[in-house]
Amino acid sequence: MKEKTKFLNRLTDVTNRSNGQTLFLLELLDNDVFKLMDLEEKLKNNHLRYCPENKEECETVLNMDNGSYWFKLCFI
Repeated sequence: MKEKTKFLNRLTDVTNRSNGQTLFLLELLDNDVFKLMDLEEKLKNNHLRYCPENKEECETVLNMDNGSYWFKLCFI
């Protein structure tokens, strides 16, 4: 549990998103952390500045191309 909290805190710092929004998106994506990371990358790389409000919006973003590809999440 501590590692999950640490990861989510780091993710919220990098994406500039609140914990509540991050947890909301994670729930929309069936708790798939890799999908969440992909969603965040595509939002940033396509210069979208909003939080999807439902699964359909998440899927629309996930189906987009990578955009400018300037933003890449890397937790090494």
